[in-house]
Amino acid sequence: ARARSEDDANTAQQVEREINVITQRAYDLWAEAEAADKRGDRVAAAGMWGDIAHMIDGPHGIYACLRAGNAFLNEEGLQDRAHVALRFLEAAVRAGSARGHYLLGCAYFEGNGVPADYELAVYHLQQAAEGGEIDAHGRLGLAYMNGNGVPKDPSEGVRHWKLAAQSDARVEETGELLR
Repeated sequence: ARARSEDDANTAQQVEREINVITQRAYDLWAEAEAADKRGDRVAAAGMWGDIAHMIDGPHGIYACLRAGNAFLNEEGLQDRAHVALRFLEAAVRAGSARGHYLLGCAYFEGNGVPADYELAVYHLQQAAEGGEIDAHGRLGLAYMNGNGVPKDPSEGVRHWKLAAQSDARVEETGELLR
């Protein structure tokens, strides 16, 4: 029994050392991804964010999923990898990320990397708004104003735009309507 507990302790120590090595590598890679972003090498940064997302969990892993997903959807030279972006964004959504819902909603709203699907877009945007993602209200306002994925309802559209504006959100869709 004593030999078994020593083996268990050694195994636990080995696992802890391996976790520490992986965590340190993830944070080193994080610094490299930030540096690549700063120098404008978004393609390299996207790959690094993806690697980080596979290495760590929790808020930092979610953040890495969002950075990778957004880059794979929007960066020049990476749009043909939208399926990769969707996997990262869906992982962020499964982890409870309102921002992940917002980015997926935008992708479906615009048909960015996926076929446009207004109903799915509205679902994700509503989840994002309920999760506190203020930018989602701007997109929801646009959906209600135009009847994209929801019945056309200008008063509901204006309500969402006002929610976005009251929170000092940067919502381009509101235009002159609120001035």
